[in-house]
Amino acid sequence: MFFTGPESLRSCLPMAGHVFRRCSTKQLLALQSRENDPTVMGCPDRRRYASKIALTRGRMRTSAKVNSFLRDESPVSSEPRGGWDFSMALYMVEKLVSGVLVLDLRGRVTLGEETEALRERIKRLVGAGHARIVLNLGEVSYIDSVGLSTLVASYTSARRDGGDLKLLHLTKRVHDLLQITRLSTVFEMYDSLEAAVQSFEQQTSP
Repeated sequence: MFFTGPESLRSCLPMAGHVFRRCSTKQLLALQSRENDPTVMGCPDRRRYASKIALTRGRMRTSAKVNSFLRDESPVSSEPRGGWDFSMALYMVEKLVSGVLVLDLRGRVTLGEETEALRERIKRLVGAGHARIVLNLGEVSYIDSVGLSTLVASYTSARRDGGDLKLLHLTKRVHDLLQITRLSTVFEMYDSLEAAVQSFEQQTSP
């Protein structure tokens, strides 16, 4: 099941690091304090209160899982490896494969210059007519909540221009993070470049 607009994304996503929705702790505590209030229990709308409490608790649990998951991750080493300059937090290389733009990412996708650079690169590519994009995340071992938001923004940007953005070679940590935040229901994910490129051809075929 895939979604085409930002509002649809927000409606299906939990609180991924407080990126997509924010919940006031004060409001939650106030609502919980009234859970067993006789006035509320005798109110015709008591089911509404109970559902709000259950929903908010679920969001808070999901948010706690995401934040704990992100804290457990360690940033990518800044030491040079394999001829790549890892003094940069995020390194990007683009190539065209059968009309599909493949963007290889290496490093960290985190708040700051890294996410800003990725947003600008995707914006430039889509503006140049390359709306069919595959992000190769095989060398990305750290993504924070802002990085997730950047992926969603890039996805909606490509879809808005009649294209799509798909993910390739996810590490176990990144894959688990997408599962926790339910973004795995939004993005198409592939283990091989050939399969990712062919998926675009299947979309355009009658």
